Amino acid sequence: MNKIIIIFLIMTVCFLSSGCRWLEKPGYEPDAISNVEEKGSDSVPGEISGSTAGSAGPTGDGSTAGSAGPTGDGSTAGSAGSAEDGSTAGSAGSAGDGSTGSASDPADSSDTSGESDFPAYTYPGTDALYRAICEYIVSDFASESETSESETSESEPSESELAESEPSKSESPYSDQGNPYVCIPCPLIVDIDESNPEDIRISGEFWCHKYTIEEDILQTVSSECVSGMLHLRTIVSDDDLENGVKYEMIKFDEAVDETVEEIFGENYQAYIALNSFISIREIFRTQMLEDYLLLNEIPAVKYQDGEYKSVDLIPKKSSLTSVEQLAIQDTDGSGQRYTFSYDNQTFNAQYTEDNWKIVDSWKIRNTGDMELICGALLDVHSIHSRDGNGIRTAEDMAFEWMQHNFAYEHLPEDHPWRENAKDVDLNPADQGKTFFEIYEDRAQDRFRIGDFLGDMTVYLQMLQEMDPEQLGIDSEQ
Repeated sequence: MNKIIIIFLIMTVCFLSSGCRWLEKPGYEPDAISNVEEKGSDSVPGEISGSTAGSAGPTGDGSTAGSAGPTGDGSTAGSAGSAEDGSTAGSAGSAGDGSTGSASDPADSSDTSGESDFPAYTYPGTDALYRAICEYIVSDFASESETSESETSESEPSESELAESEPSKSESPYSDQGNPYVCIPCPLIVDIDESNPEDIRISGEFWCHKYTIEEDILQTVSSECVSGMLHLRTIVSDDDLENGVKYEMIKFDEAVDETVEEIFGENYQAYIALNSFISIREIFRTQMLEDYLLLNEIPAVKYQDGEYKSVDLIPKKSSLTSVEQLAIQDTDGSGQRYTFSYDNQTFNAQYTEDNWKIVDSWKIRNTGDMELICGALLDVHSIHSRDGNGIRTAEDMAFEWMQHNFAYEHLPEDHPWRENAKDVDLNPADQGKTFFEIYEDRAQDRFRIGDFLGDMTVYLQMLQEMDPEQLGIDSEQ
């Protein structure tokens, strides 16, 4: 078995080029939108507040989606526009030419905040560092796309030409006003070095996936990535943020060619392993997307990359019609031990002060059902919010539940937290925390992608040390 894995890895490494590459799939044009340029030390530092990523949203007020729309030559996926040839057909912006008219025309700016816009992406958790990383990714890729779009604006079709184009089979419900796109970041962190607060170093792959929606399927417009090291500086903040800090970007060192090994240093093997296994990348991509969809109540059921097979998302429409179907019972009259029925199974729910524990919660994956169950339990015993001043909601409890399910499904079987994750504990402490943050609370350390890669880095190390002739490979190949 090990030999098969090693042979597979040698083939992977032979074709692996350093640094991130476009996720090239049917419908993508990697040259249409340039990759992120290296951010040298002469970059103008930009403050990354740990608060909201307002500049990273899809509305016309300095957003990603509006400014990062496809060029009029159909260079993004054909499904991304309202014309079948892949042009934007005016649905990409409030201006009829498919440009981001709302961003440049003050008269139109108020129209981009309508209910049809994708909600702006904001990091859903409480950790200011992760919020800063995600804000950097979205705002940086948006500015790159905006530059690309402005350079190609002269070749975009006119409003009259767009009006004559054939409409798409399915208009996006988010295209009435503003731009029907949202950019979801996906940082794959190899290492975080916080030893120097004046130069926090985050190395890894930094992805940004841009989506539009057709009926209930998210279509990938583009997937961009840059790998390297992000440098941030800690600054004190008066904002109401976790730990009272926020971050300022110093520079970004892009890992290309000869700089890859230098930038990743002792974490080079983990980076190569990450670059070799797309499945790891897709796991976290889907998780970041699921978080956004749940919190913004977007009822997408799948996402699709070009002509590739669509990927199922967690069901969001409740399969239940009423709370009575749960048949919640206090088993012994103590007010602590309860049962409820779901999907022809009986589940146990245990209440202690400010805590609901649902045994085998991992078996329930429909977030609409999670919300209904949490709401029913809150009607029996409420739980205080993290600040102690309010009461938790069914929606934020379902979000926490989803993070535990993710951990149970994807953590290595021998990981100490995995077994605990199968029975969600809904309490004040974990309110609003993402998987990364809950993981770090349990591990008492920052999350690193190597925690998911397991022995793959060992196999790659063995591979590099082996003589190619041992595997029957011509050394000149």
